[in-house]
Amino acid sequence: LDLGLSKSFNLPWNENHKLQIRWEVFNATNTQRFGLLDQSRSGYGLRLDPAVRNLTPPTNWSNFTGIQGAPRVMQVGARLQF
Repeated sequence: LDLGLSKSFNLPWNENHKLQIRWEVFNATNTQRFGLLDQSRSGYGLRLDPAVRNLTPPTNWSNFTGIQGAPRVMQVGARLQF
């Protein structure tokens, strides 16, 4: 959810001159979308050498690998029209 507010002011020395103040918020609710699951199967299955057996799952198996998108970002701007 992105939001924006702006306000325009007429400047007193010339009716054609205007000042606009703008405030924008991206990802206003700060919603996190999780990245892909790590579904790699390293550490499981049959190996070429039967003497080596590793049945311990990797520590990051079936965990989220990150967050998609950016956290909440705000920006303020001013624009002078003449």
